[in-house]
Amino acid sequence: LRGESVVPGLDMLYTSDDGEEVWTRVSSVPLRDNDGSVTGAFCVVADIDALKRATDAQAESEDRLRNAMAAGRLGSWEWNVQTGEVVWDEPCRKMFGIPDHLPMTYNLFFQHIHAGDREAVHAAVRQALLDKRALDIELRVLLPDGNVRWIQARGKARYDGRGNPVHMLGVAQDMTERQMMEGALREKEHRLEQALDIAKLATYTWDLASGTLQWDARLKSMFGLPADATVNFDTWAQAVHPEDRQQVLAAV
Repeated sequence: LRGESVVPGLDMLYTSDDGEEVWTRVSSVPLRDNDGSVTGAFCVVADIDALKRATDAQAESEDRLRNAMAAGRLGSWEWNVQTGEVVWDEPCRKMFGIPDHLPMTYNLFFQHIHAGDREAVHAAVRQALLDKRALDIELRVLLPDGNVRWIQARGKARYDGRGNPVHMLGVAQDMTERQMMEGALREKEHRLEQALDIAKLATYTWDLASGTLQWDARLKSMFGLPADATVNFDTWAQAVHPEDRQQVLAAV
């Protein structure tokens, strides 16, 4: 009624007399007399309830997916095998330290892989395409500041009717924190082994429920057994000096 030639669709939630809510889209054009004055409007009301709810459900699903990927430190990527074009989302670019303004290509991806991993990654990608199987690799990324980041990449290719790879779709996950924790754990285990060697100590585990007994190589050596020897409770009991055996067994 303000004289606009066309009023674009306006989404409105309509509530019927029985309480049912239905999404509608209202569009209108003005009606004019011979002088051009607006005398009314022609309106069209369309039922878009199914479309609106499907669109909202899809948006909610995509939002949950984004949140899940962010929580899991995941990024998504797509590679056009034939042209070499690579499409990455923002989290994926951040993992590799690649600015948004740089066009992504397969070669640019490879330039950011640690030099020590490039050959293995290239071989894994090539083999996955040839075997038509999923790609699952871990690689190191050398960031612009010199730091190294560990990435796990998973993907699956799509093929044309002649069996040629067309696209590969996948995700990348930042595994740096896990790698650091595993490295720290290995270092602690190494130091413990060194301390046990220096102190000439040994370790064992005994599952009372199953009776399973496990000795480390140092303990087997103390009892004059080879490192690959199978041990059980009787092995230990018989190794105790006869004069001490009854007293030791009673204490156990």
